[in-house]
Amino acid sequence: MLLLSASIPAAALLANAGGALAAPATVNVPSGAGTGAAVNADIATAITTPANPDLTVTIANGADISGANIGYDFVAGGFAAGEGDGAVIVNNDGNVTGLSFGGVGAASASNSFTATNNGEVAGSISASNFGGAVSVTGSVAKIGGSQR
Repeated sequence: MLLLSASIPAAALLANAGGALAAPATVNVPSGAGTGAAVNADIATAITTPANPDLTVTIANGADISGANIGYDFVAGGFAAGEGDGAVIVNNDGNVTGLSFGGVGAASASNSFTATNNGEVAGSISASNFGGAVSVTGSVAKIGGSQR
């Protein structure tokens, strides 16, 4: 009987296994004043460096984000496969101009959008062209100046 054995460093195994189990790209918006353009730049960096299909954006209580809506459009933004085309989660406890996210379309059921709004959105929340589930929930939140 022939017995073979191989030694593979644990780091090599973890590096190969890690690709399939990568944590979502994360953008944490702290309390204080900021701009939608700056948050959007952080989002683009988070999903492209390195490429990551999943994104979680957390906007802290006390954040006051003015200017552009927070979000991105996968197609118009020129993102590649694997860059923000998976599960998108937004948790808003702050004050933002608006939330606007565009997915990759019906071809990708894994491209989903979930927003929890417990803060204030001065304009609107928009999620379009997602192939998967889309949900927006919240409590005692204001959207477009009206308490919902």
